[in-house]
Amino acid sequence: MYFVLFTINIICVKVLFLFTYGTSLKNWKDSGYLPRELNFFESINKKYGTSFIFLTFGDDKDENILNNDFINILPVYKFLNKKKNKLHNTINLILNLKTLFRKLNIEFDLIKTNQLFGAWIAIFIKRFSKKPLIIRTGYDLFLFSRKDKKNIFKTFLYYLLTFICLNISTLYTVTSENDYRFIKKRYIFKKDKLKIRRNWVVEGVSKNINQSTIIKKRNLVTVGRLEHQKDYHYLINTFSNSEYFLDVIGSGTLDRELRSLSSSNVNFVGNMNFEDLNSLYEDYLFYVSATNYEGNPKSILEAMSKGCIVIAPDIPNVTEIIENNENGIIYNKLSDNLIEIIENLKNDITKLNNISTKAVEHVKLNNSLNLAIENEHKDYQYVLSK
Repeated sequence: MYFVLFTINIICVKVLFLFTYGTSLKNWKDSGYLPRELNFFESINKKYGTSFIFLTFGDDKDENILNNDFINILPVYKFLNKKKNKLHNTINLILNLKTLFRKLNIEFDLIKTNQLFGAWIAIFIKRFSKKPLIIRTGYDLFLFSRKDKKNIFKTFLYYLLTFICLNISTLYTVTSENDYRFIKKRYIFKKDKLKIRRNWVVEGVSKNINQSTIIKKRNLVTVGRLEHQKDYHYLINTFSNSEYFLDVIGSGTLDRELRSLSSSNVNFVGNMNFEDLNSLYEDYLFYVSATNYEGNPKSILEAMSKGCIVIAPDIPNVTEIIENNENGIIYNKLSDNLIEIIENLKNDITKLNNISTKAVEHVKLNNSLNLAIENEHKDYQYVLSK
């Protein structure tokens, strides 16, 4: 009897991961989302042996936050003097970053950044290192700037930045089908370098909804930045002085204004760390949103993963996720009444349980951590083969 031994060579990739320009590892920690972000890096390291260099815009304090052997921290402002003026910092980086990399003998296989803001640094590093570059975007900056009604000059700069990144990057990923189609139509670049990579969320289980659940869970929840994009004015106008209690998770520039418009049954919770927020969804039956536009909304996906009944407006990137009356509820902000929708749902326990189950199943199929790290590894192999 003969045995044939097969050997599989697993190439362990080292990734230079660039933080958003101006963001430090301490900022991640203070925001409460460090555990979530680390979950991704730990998972891909465990499965594929991938290691990382975090290029952060912090100082030596960043080096004391993590304690593992597969992430090295490179805080820019440990080695370069931080200027008070943003333009001076930019010039300082351009003049000294290449020298710093050579002095510290920084070695890596590819470059990855998750934001267009500061992508110029990634492009600069790509130029002098000759390494492949992956740019991931959660939303299209140019499209959002138009919806935000930014001035024409700024909107043009965002278009130009996107155009440059699409053409210089080795791979460019977006989180939604809508952004994928928009970019393919509006920009000139090699189309095969564009891929869809949806956001991932922690998986949960569906709720066991009964009459007792409906009576107990009178609170509704919504999560997001307190900005015009999310249209909290609509939710406040709808639920103020109603029998429902609306808990608003998040912070932003409209905090004071929104509080002044709200009645006592609208509760502003502020920011929460990821682990607490992830557990909090289990306390709610309904998640409501009035957002005007989105990329691939994490908070909606997180609520669905916990079996919440998500009620969200009829906008393109949301309807990619939610099929009306199947895994959530889609409504029209101009013609539908949110309170009536909720009252009708409460009278159909079978429907509520079906929606909850299908919401969880949708997230498991399309937004699991396992799927995300598998796609990430495929992307590494793809750019390294170019």
